[in-house]
Amino acid sequence: MMQAATHRHSVMLAVTAGKDSRTLLAASRSVKDQVYYFINDQGLTAQHPDIRIPKVMCESVGVPFHVHSVPTDVDPEFERVFLSNVFQATNDLLPMIQNVYFKQHSDKLNILGIGEIGRTRYGKEPRRLNGYRMAYALGYPKSAYVIKECERILPDLLQAARKSQINPMTLLYWEQMLGNWGTVGNSESDIAMEEFDPYASHALYELFLGVDDKYTKYDNSVLFHEIVRKMWPELLNWPINPPYTRADKLKSLLKAVGVYGLLKELKYRVNHLRYEYVT
Repeated sequence: MMQAATHRHSVMLAVTAGKDSRTLLAASRSVKDQVYYFINDQGLTAQHPDIRIPKVMCESVGVPFHVHSVPTDVDPEFERVFLSNVFQATNDLLPMIQNVYFKQHSDKLNILGIGEIGRTRYGKEPRRLNGYRMAYALGYPKSAYVIKECERILPDLLQAARKSQINPMTLLYWEQMLGNWGTVGNSESDIAMEEFDPYASHALYELFLGVDDKYTKYDNSVLFHEIVRKMWPELLNWPINPPYTRADKLKSLLKAVGVYGLLKELKYRVNHLRYEYVT
């Protein structure tokens, strides 16, 4: 796919400290001299992992890496057209879209994507899946409407998951979360440039969904580790999303001592008990 893209277009690829861009970087190895690698600096610092890690990593493997500063000014007419034509768009990314993508790189094809279907973001299937658990995972534990709708779709969700032998929590994330923000995120840049998502592939989805959950953990995905190792093993010399904030460092510590999952489940049960008590 990368060879086909670079054969037809001038290509750019954002590289962060995350899994998805690391995998796309690895996939671009055979055409690395034809790809413009970059990161958009939106209020980050030189020590932020999304700038520091890709910068030294790209330099070590011999490819130029560009850090874009993002001016904050936005043309009012550009903003009007943007917000009037992009469904559910916000102006959060508008300075980047106009000042970087539109003004500087509109002639390029932007390669991007998220490999969420290859990771169990919501974890393994719980023993007792219910509407509240689903709403809690989606981030709406206090919304009676969302909980009710989750209860309504639960039978069909389980039926589809059982038929295809996949984790229903992955199916929930795919349909109710990724299908929303993932689509909006891509469409927001359409006013400025063309984009290509290599992850948006039925073949890849079938492959990812066929991998056992123990190999697709969200924070430590064996699947993505092995994909990168196969294509460009030197890229594994740098950590994936290392902790940066105090909250990240505390979370990493709790995981290291093996109590993070227990505390997370305890928090869910406490909230569930409160919900049942109130209702």
